[in-house]
Amino acid sequence: MKTIQLRSISAIFKLLFLTFIIFACEKNAPEPDDEFRSGKGFFFVNEGGFNQGNGSLSYYSYDTSVVFNKIFSEVNGRILGDIPNSVSIIGEGVYIVVNNSGKIEVAERETLVTKKTIEGLNSPRRILKVDQAKAYVSSLYSDSLIIIDIDTCMVAGSVYLGKSSEAMILLDSRVFVANWSGGSSVSVVDATSDTLIAVIQLRDEPCSMQMDKNNNLWVLCSGGYMSDQYPALYCIDPDDYSIINELEFASMSDYPTELEISGSGDTLYYLNQNIYRVAITDNQLPLVPFVNSFNRNLYKLGYDDDNNYIVVTDAVDYMQRGYLYIYTRSGKILDMENADIIPGSMSF
Repeated sequence: MKTIQLRSISAIFKLLFLTFIIFACEKNAPEPDDEFRSGKGFFFVNEGGFNQGNGSLSYYSYDTSVVFNKIFSEVNGRILGDIPNSVSIIGEGVYIVVNNSGKIEVAERETLVTKKTIEGLNSPRRILKVDQAKAYVSSLYSDSLIIIDIDTCMVAGSVYLGKSSEAMILLDSRVFVANWSGGSSVSVVDATSDTLIAVIQLRDEPCSMQMDKNNNLWVLCSGGYMSDQYPALYCIDPDDYSIINELEFASMSDYPTELEISGSGDTLYYLNQNIYRVAITDNQLPLVPFVNSFNRNLYKLGYDDDNNYIVVTDAVDYMQRGYLYIYTRSGKILDMENADIIPGSMSF
């Protein structure tokens, strides 16, 4: 009798555990219906496996604290593509840049129904609106920026750089372009004439940039994929392109990425295994992490200006579904949610 009772109790506990798991999974994988469009939140891409074509788009809702996954595929009835690298909001459009598929999906902001697919691009990375009529698209393998006509969603030309391109920042009528892969400079483009006007030499692989409250440009250089140089964080005068400050990392084994800035424009955040923060007035980089990763594989970083939230993704092992973490500006964790495979860049 005792054995039968123990087995019955064990079965009850198993049933309760399975019920808990089911409800927990339902919270993180709801049906992507109209609910994801209600209230405030942000989009983010999930890169998926290389050459597997299983990249996706997700939406995090602040109202429900839920991640809605695979929403592009559910709305349009087809896969998004191979390695979506970034997502940007331009007007009423959601522009999803799909790197390995060589395309940009342009969807309606409210419905996510595809309006246009811009195809035939050479390894596109990011898109930046430079005026009311056009946008620039950076490229991993091309030596030029691609010009996109916003009204027609068609390629309208190019800007020759002679280098690859990644992050872009618009200041007045100039666009600062990080020459990331294999590069060691920032190109400056006149967005009125679509011409290269200056090149700022830095260290290897400038990967990320931000503009502070004083309109000074901050550039994070990783030091190269093979750690050929000490990484560094630069502050640059955007008027004469002179270096105001150069903060060198302690080790060549450091590999910082994902530079972000607070809504007030006075505090920078970056990934270097952990999350670090540094004030724009500091003269040295922090030694103690702002948020410890505890050996999680922190991958992409974002800053929500409206809420002063720090958002970071966890790619886990680059094969299984990852996670999305949301922190306050003081470093307190607010939420952790399941994402899709290799959750990446965000658009707030």
